[in-house]
Amino acid sequence: LLAARRSYSEVISTGAYKSLYTFLTGSSTATNGPRGFGGRGGGRFGGFSTQQTPTPMFYDLDAKLTYSLTPDDILSASVYNSLDDLNKSQQAATQQFTNSTFQIDLPSQTDDTRQGNLGVSAKWFHQWSGGLFSNAVLATAKYSSAYHFEIDRVNPNRNTQNAQSTNEDNSINDNSFRLDNVWDVSEGHEILFGTQISQMNVTYTLSATTIFNQTQTNLLDMNQQATQSALYVQDKWKIFTPLIV
Repeated sequence: LLAARRSYSEVISTGAYKSLYTFLTGSSTATNGPRGFGGRGGGRFGGFSTQQTPTPMFYDLDAKLTYSLTPDDILSASVYNSLDDLNKSQQAATQQFTNSTFQIDLPSQTDDTRQGNLGVSAKWFHQWSGGLFSNAVLATAKYSSAYHFEIDRVNPNRNTQNAQSTNEDNSINDNSFRLDNVWDVSEGHEILFGTQISQMNVTYTLSATTIFNQTQTNLLDMNQQATQSALYVQDKWKIFTPLIV
């Protein structure tokens, strides 16, 4: 089994995409700039606007393979991978006020958010004698999220330099093993038992550059781990309809 999807709005911005964006946001892609002295976006000196059209991208992939090793053994493996990328960056521009020779340099802006998932698992099924069968699952999963925001400015020497930035990185890693067993003791009577152990690792880092050009690295730097384990036994007995103990 193999299934995959991908969006192409970052490559081809169709009329349908623009119409949907306007419908969902309630506005066009134009973002108003500072107000003019005569009022919002006009007046004696007028105003300006900048264009900011988000370019989202999405894809996912789901694959599964099942193989019968023996009449009593079935092995299966699966993989899932996905990525969401929302880019709201805009390029630097020079804007001139209406009815005026005065102009300003608008800085370039990077605003990008990425989220990804990756999961891999393997499952083994075995049919024992005497009505007993087992399912063993070994799995690993990773979630990642990254956010980058940056505003560049032009200094009096017409050189571009970083004015302000923020960087966030977050990841969650989950490794687990689970064993489930079912024993059919008799008709209407079964015993379920098993175990599970999971280990998680969570990291988060935050760094930034302030408007005073001060770089703040590792404002937050978290790295935490946790382990969880469990055992269970369940006896399900259907004595007579509709009584189940």
